[in-house]
Amino acid sequence: MKAALRRLTPQQQKALTDAAQWHVELTAKSNIDKTQLAWRSWLSKQPENQWAWQQLEQLQQRFNQLSGELAFESLKAINDEQISNAHHIEQ
Repeated sequence: MKAALRRLTPQQQKALTDAAQWHVELTAKSNIDKTQLAWRSWLSKQPENQWAWQQLEQLQQRFNQLSGELAFESLKAINDEQISNAHHIEQ
């Protein structure tokens, strides 16, 4: 995963981060009309944004194919690794 992130341009990395944030906001179901308008504006601004949203949708489709327990364990493993890495950086 880390090697794949290194191959992305800074614009692609930012677009992926933004896409994840938009996904959170769109699924929160608060101010959905206003949020969708802002999301559509963001999506149309740059090709990287459209690319990032497609990546997010593909990832979502992969998670939808997993059982709930397997998906949870996969996300937990990634989170545990990030926490471990952050701990090593702080030292």
